[in-house]
Amino acid sequence: ETQDTFAHVAGYIHIKVYICICICIYIQAEWREYLAHMSESRHWGDELTLRAACESYGVEVHLITTEKEHWHMLYRPATPRQPLRHAFLSYISPIHYNTVALAR
Repeated sequence: ETQDTFAHVAGYIHIKVYICICICIYIQAEWREYLAHMSESRHWGDELTLRAACESYGVEVHLITTEKEHWHMLYRPATPRQPLRHAFLSYISPIHYNTVALAR
């Protein structure tokens, strides 16, 4: 279920919202290749897909990283949903994102 949800968020439709931002980074051909690659099921996300998830679900995303300078990063949606929800992730730089769950 989590993988399916992530795949949905990381998919072409949600990321396309950010084409205006990313066009400065990627030339058009590379952007199309990036979108095709990210729309594949079970593909690892990146900071752009994390931002897309934040905006798509209207949640604040707290990212705890292994970097000394930026150990806590916060992504806030432009239009938060009420009641505001929070998602917590860890990031082992520069390799991998993980979910953070409460120990019960």
